Amino acid sequence: MWPTWPKLQQLMALELWHCRLGHLNIKGVHALQNMVSGMNLGNMPCPSSSFVCEACIEGKQHCKPFPSDGGMCATKPLEIVHSDVCGPMRTTSLDGAKYFVTYIDDFSRKVWVYLLKSKGECLEKFKEFKALVETQSEHKIKVFRSDNGGEYISKGFECFLKAHGIEKQTSTPYRPQQNGVAKRANHTLVEMARSMLHAQNLKKSLWVEAVVNAAYTRNRCPSRALPSITPEEAWSGRKPCISHMRVFGCIAYAMVPDEKRGKLDAMGTKCLFLGYCEGTKAYRLMCVQSKKIIKCRDVEFMEDSTSVGNDLEMHPSGKNETPNVVIVDTSSKSPCVDDDEGTSDVKEHPSNQEAPPTLGCSSTPSTPFRDASTNGEQEGQPLEERRYPFRERRPLGEWWKNHILPQQDVERANVACLDDPLNMCDAMHSEDESKWEAVMQEEYGSLMANGTWELVPLPKLGICEMFTKNAKAFISLSL
Repeated sequence: MWPTWPKLQQLMALELWHCRLGHLNIKGVHALQNMVSGMNLGNMPCPSSSFVCEACIEGKQHCKPFPSDGGMCATKPLEIVHSDVCGPMRTTSLDGAKYFVTYIDDFSRKVWVYLLKSKGECLEKFKEFKALVETQSEHKIKVFRSDNGGEYISKGFECFLKAHGIEKQTSTPYRPQQNGVAKRANHTLVEMARSMLHAQNLKKSLWVEAVVNAAYTRNRCPSRALPSITPEEAWSGRKPCISHMRVFGCIAYAMVPDEKRGKLDAMGTKCLFLGYCEGTKAYRLMCVQSKKIIKCRDVEFMEDSTSVGNDLEMHPSGKNETPNVVIVDTSSKSPCVDDDEGTSDVKEHPSNQEAPPTLGCSSTPSTPFRDASTNGEQEGQPLEERRYPFRERRPLGEWWKNHILPQQDVERANVACLDDPLNMCDAMHSEDESKWEAVMQEEYGSLMANGTWELVPLPKLGICEMFTKNAKAFISLSL
């Protein structure tokens, strides 16, 4: 039904005053006529629903509120699975990971975390997750809910979901609130990991260990979506025990097996506690000395101690920015003392760092040995008595020039031709007969004076004499 002329005039006046007042909302314009003079809109009611201004839509449009009830909820495990990828992180982990992907079961709200080096690994991780959870729960994934990330809308991912009869639900572009379960889970894990790293002053490269430990802990903590049980109990049906849980990043001493230590070696090694091992009743630790990740069951914790995180020098796997530090043992048992010249590399460590194990000689020559007296004076420690003296280190330089004689105008070659007698008969008939006889008498007198020989029956083999002479003396050797 078309409005009457008076009503149309009132609407035109209302629109005019709406523009005059800087596109004030219609309710405000209609109420303003009773507060000011010079404005007459009549007695028409406020047309808030029928009035439309394109300029106000373009300048004031807002996002519509999201439902607070959360929509459809799952009634069985794996009926709805939420997923989201977090990253890339600015700091690469020790294993080279830059992302992590989470899968959340809507029924139990349990979280699974998988590490990614690139988003292209998302499909393979989902296959691993699907095989694991469907075997454990004996249920099938029915709905998979995610955002519109390229890793989820790829042809390979869509074909895999269709082949297994899984319904795919994606959020509206640029509206992550529709995937709120996964977004909040990632937000919670990152906050927990950040708090644990800063509490123990650990390196950022351990963010993977902190995130995995946060997911393990979160599954054993209360959730708003569950009234009185934890996600772990809702998933497995068993009440979890948390008596084994310890402070992340605290100092721990792992017992060294008998097969890897001597009688007088320390029975425990200093480590950093990094979490728990899934599928194994063991703790996940990092050895402070070797920087290796180990699993151990027999561990003594020092939860109230200060962490050694600041003293650790760690880099991503395969991407070490500095060469490995090597300490050269200069004690009497060191194999480097009598080594060749200029083949040892000595590096000093600050006093506030844990020194890595002694590895003997460095494989790459860089600098010669330093003087022991200089090191002793700087460190303020008494010098140990050395078994061998320090060898003189000559500079390398162009050493080969020292063995080249200076060139002269006339180059000469001195060649000596010596004709040595082949046997005693030749020696006695040569022109040096007297000299050969004197040498043989001198040799014979020396052997008799020293008691070198004993008289024995004459052997069947004869005696071979060899005569030679040099520039200084005549030498007779009896073989």
